[in-house]
Amino acid sequence: MTSLNNARVEIFRKIRDQLNADPPTYTHAGTVYTYTIVASFPEADPTFPCIVVNPIEKRTMKLGVAKRPNVTMPASIDIDFYAKVSHGKNAIDSARDKVEMILRNNWITESVTINTDVPSQEVSIQGVE
Repeated sequence: MTSLNNARVEIFRKIRDQLNADPPTYTHAGTVYTYTIVASFPEADPTFPCIVVNPIEKRTMKLGVAKRPNVTMPASIDIDFYAKVSHGKNAIDSARDKVEMILRNNWITESVTINTDVPSQEVSIQGVE
């Protein structure tokens, strides 16, 4: 269980773990390249290909009555794809397709239980299509 304030960190961790478990690959000139999953672009020592999983952006909105509020947490995440230009657009396209497949196939079964700071109230959030 996690707090509402830490929910975005837990969701980021789950997405990163899913991508690390089965990273995208592509083949160029007979060599298979595997994407490295990182949290920020490796400026000091760039590694290609790589996928940058940016921090989750969340907006918490309270709904309902004050004593037992319902909370919704719309969130979004940007994922950036980098590969060598000489490997062509296919390197990026195949990674995008693989990430979309991983999230569609796995995120729906993932959930995070959040303590809402209301006595005896916990909320489970789950990915949706």
